[in-house]
Amino acid sequence: MFKLPRVGGATLATIPWLFDSPPLESSRRVVFWWELRRIPYNVFIGIIAAINLFTIIYFGSKNVEPGEDVIEPILLLFAGPAFFVGANVCYSAGWFLELFARRYGTNFTPLLRSRLLQLGFVFSAIVITLPLLLMIIVATIAKLSYR
Repeated sequence: MFKLPRVGGATLATIPWLFDSPPLESSRRVVFWWELRRIPYNVFIGIIAAINLFTIIYFGSKNVEPGEDVIEPILLLFAGPAFFVGANVCYSAGWFLELFARRYGTNFTPLLRSRLLQLGFVFSAIVITLPLLLMIIVATIAKLSYR
């Protein structure tokens, strides 16, 4: 079974108001449960994205010539909002999947709903961190090839 990563002895599941999931009778309540958690989700991915962006800019600026951009500013203008739109479309897939499963007779338990939300948080953090990991790999390869 998949276990969420621990950070300082805590997991995402230790935030009870965010991940508690009582049985929900109606489709409206299902959508409300998911939408109530959209703002914390966006804050979470915004913080992770900002940390990664500043890390890329800080360390990347040490590996480029003076006057060169680490990241093209026009890319940030379009990629940032596009990422948040994509992340929210994927977030909406959570309640869509639950409603689809309910419609076709699958018993969608509160635990499964909570786990799906937790996995969404973890998956989003991984996707957001991929450009930073790519930069580290490219910088490492570049340093090794110049030796």
